[in-house]
This record gives sequence, structure tokens and C-alpha cells, in this order.
Amino acid sequence: MITISLPKSTRFLQPVIRFSATFNAPTLGKYNFGIPANTGAVLIDTLGLSSIYLIDNINVGGTIDEGEYLFSVANNPFPLLRLRTRIDNQAVYAYPLPILNYIDNQPTLAWIASTKGGDGLLADFTGVLDQTPALVGVPKISIAVSFNVYQITDSAFVKSFFMPDSETAIAMQTGGVSVPSVVFAGGTNRQL
Repeated sequence: MITISLPKSTRFLQPVIRFSATFNAPTLGKYNFGIPANTGAVLIDTLGLSSIYLIDNINVGGTIDEGEYLFSVANNPFPLLRLRTRIDNQAVYAYPLPILNYIDNQPTLAWIASTKGGDGLLADFTGVLDQTPALVGVPKISIAVSFNVYQITDSAFVKSFFMPDSETAIAMQTGGVSVPSVVFAGGTNRQL
């Protein structure tokens, strides 16, 4: 594990997004999340130009029992969550995150920074669920996704993040690979 320490001035954010699918719309006999309302949901409205964001964990829950969620996923394209920037449509993760079950504090470490004014962080949720016998009469399913995000504005840290070989670099060597060393709010260290 890598220990990362963030500056004390780091802000903790916990954005929450809700995605919904209605039975029979647009796919008969299914709950289809692949609708326009579930794409381009705003996770962070404006990414600060002098900030770096660290996505630490993801949490996922829904309005149906987790066992029914698992059972209804079985014969369909897996529900997928994709994070991207608003301006360049740049993916945060190389591949979308499969949401095969409900999740509690799963590590999803990612660093995000933008050099473009007005940029934001968006989320897309797609996938299809079957209507299982237990879901008969359930007109709509909602999935809530939250992230633990840290906004780092400390100028020395931001500079070292973009120029890790500079004199002000906050870096540690791990097996010959330079990894930014980050300090969590409150000055405590955390194992990732």
C-alpha cells in the first residue's frame, strides 16, 4: 500500500448522484438506465483551475434489495458508470466501472485536474435490469452513487503534482517510481 498525505487545507467533498430507470421505458420488459437523463449528470460543477481532485472511494445503493439487483443484472449488459470531464470528454478511468452489486467504500483512486475554465466532472450510468418476479409492480428503480473526493488547493502540492521533478516536489520514491505524496485533511496519513 502507498501512504498518501494531503495538506491540511484539503477540502472533503461527497457528491451524490441519483440515476433512475422506469419499467418499459424505453425497453419493453426492462428497466433501462441508458436514457439521456442518466448521461452527463454533474458530479462536480466546476473544477478549480488551481486545484487537484483525488477520488478516493465510491458508494452505490438503490431502491431495491441488493439480491434483486444482482438477480436482475444476470442476463443483460452490465450497468456501467463512466466519469468524464465536461469540456474534453476525457475519461477519468480507462474503462467504465461495472456496477454489479451495491458497493460500500470501494477504493477507486483517481487524480483529476483541469487547465480549462468552466470544466466540470460528469457521470454517465448505463445498463439494463430485468423485471424479476420480486420487482413486478415496481415502476421505477433508482441507483444512488456517492464519491469521497478531496479537493487540494495547496500551491506547493499542486506545483509538485504537475512537476514532480521540481525543487518543491512532494514525492516519494517507490521501487524507482516517483509517486506524489499527499497529506489528508487534518494532517493524518491514510493507507490506500
